[in-house]
Amino acid sequence: MLGLLVHGRGYVPPLAWRAMHTAEQAYLFRHAVVRDAAYSLQLPGERALLHALALRVLEDLTPDDQRDHTAALMAEHARLAREGGAEPEQMLAAEARHLALAVRYAAAKDDLTSLLALAELQAELPGASPRDRIEALVLAGQAALGLGRREYAEQVARELLEFATALGDQAQVGRAHRALSTVLQIKGHGEEADHHIRKSIEILERTPDRRELANSLIGAGFFAMIYGRHQESRQHIRRAMELSEDYPFEMSKAKRAMGDTLMRTGEYEAAMQSYRESIELLPAHLPRQNAAPARKGIAFALSRLGRNEEAATELHQLLEQALKAGRYQDAVNCYTLLGEIEADRGELDGAESFMRSALRLAMEGQRPDRATAFSNLGALLVRRGQLAEAESLLEESLRLRNPARPESDMVSLTFFLGELRLLQNRPEHALQHFRHCGELSRKFGDTRYLDRLQQRLESLGGRNQAG
Repeated sequence: MLGLLVHGRGYVPPLAWRAMHTAEQAYLFRHAVVRDAAYSLQLPGERALLHALALRVLEDLTPDDQRDHTAALMAEHARLAREGGAEPEQMLAAEARHLALAVRYAAAKDDLTSLLALAELQAELPGASPRDRIEALVLAGQAALGLGRREYAEQVARELLEFATALGDQAQVGRAHRALSTVLQIKGHGEEADHHIRKSIEILERTPDRRELANSLIGAGFFAMIYGRHQESRQHIRRAMELSEDYPFEMSKAKRAMGDTLMRTGEYEAAMQSYRESIELLPAHLPRQNAAPARKGIAFALSRLGRNEEAATELHQLLEQALKAGRYQDAVNCYTLLGEIEADRGELDGAESFMRSALRLAMEGQRPDRATAFSNLGALLVRRGQLAEAESLLEESLRLRNPARPESDMVSLTFFLGELRLLQNRPEHALQHFRHCGELSRKFGDTRYLDRLQQRLESLGGRNQAG
């Protein structure tokens, strides 16, 4: 009979435990690297039996209401026991059961790092059903996106599409096209993203799955919105709402998408109402981070309505949550909005501090994040008269972009490049940037700079180019 002591989060063979004379040694044993070194001293078959025994001890000692806290550890013991050949069928069943609980717990805690690792294990679990593998891949892709790992998220999305296609489940194929379109849009590949969301709708229209169709229509509405096709955007979202009458979560997402569209057309009060309805519709059992995008929308609307104190309070709360969860893209967005609020107040020192924080975080992420952060800080420095650094930042933002695939935030970039060249007494270059800004403003339906743009063009002899 193999003896076993359970101590904290580790289990200790009796001889090893007796060798630990201090609390410090016992504490160090709980560290995974030290535990692995200790376990390696056991023969493989003996280690597998120890893992199986550790699992049973943990199952016996853990109260039902505490199992979610130890589920990941129990799943790991079951996996190591199974891989070592100890009771493989029973250990596989235990691993699947505890992994499912651990995934739900990580999602509820918004622990994206753990969620990604656990979902990957779920996707590779021997004997997992096709449906379970698809759900695990979706979760892994979502977690990777939240962590800013966009290349990996695209890899997972393409794997999901390949698997669903081979399976022949058209509803899941449509869902996979939507997942891939989301990643591609975030990476700045707008045209390819648009192709995949349209393919998703085309496929789902031929299935009875109204819920998945509603989700893809919401995605199509978003893509239409960012390219300034606001009427098309509203049509997609309204149809999604019609299909979502029996699905509160999808209706919540549709309301949020409508809020985003209303923000783009300057209907801030209506947008704020739509965001609030989105939050009210969220099922109570869902993790609170599901409300974060709508709350950010409310903060943005408040800032546009001049209610900056309320907006800043909301953004600081969202920023704290985003940093804690490792949702760095969300944190970048919060820093940027806080910087814009400070700039609107005339507090340019505070605005610069927030914009630099956004850039520091974005430098750890993907190219689209960095390009936008360079542009935002550069635009602010143009306003501050810090032209040398502003020029460096704006040109770096331009260098990082694909000229064949302009994104909506290039409206701001081209306007402030024009402002920079004016201040540098380079009117011909300024006129080129202002004309480009006018073209992009029309393309994306962005009206923020039209009045100032028309003034600049008229003063430079480029009349009637703004819109």
